Amino acid sequence: MTVEENQTALVRAWLKTIEDRDVAGLARYYAPDAIQVELPNRLNPGGARSDVAAMTRALERSRSVVTSQSYRIDCIVAEGAKMVLELWWEGVLAVPFGALKAGDTMTAFSAVFLEFRDGRIAAQRNYDCFPDFTVSPA
Repeated sequence: MTVEENQTALVRAWLKTIEDRDVAGLARYYAPDAIQVELPNRLNPGGARSDVAAMTRALERSRSVVTSQSYRIDCIVAEGAKMVLELWWEGVLAVPFGALKAGDTMTAFSAVFLEFRDGRIAAQRNYDCFPDFTVSPA
């Protein structure tokens, strides 16, 4: 397998770990000093910078916000140690949010830029776009 194929397989397993909210398994995909930068968006207007411990805590907190979540990869562009993903995310809310009720589906479009080191994610930048807080289109 090429480097890009290995990284694509790792990314698919990483997203599955997040979908399953496998808190104990999340850190294995990241370099110990990895940093995630979340650019400003509707949910987090100030953006955020997180280390692996903070990402793990956020995944744990997600259990009380969504009952389930899934990712669809629309595009992967990889070259060497860098990869860009275009993702569609859906989460079924456990609690009301904006105009959405518990049980409704919230959606997001994301571009995620990853950098790898030694077979793990070393840097992550998320550009998340949340459409109007309405029910997902059929």
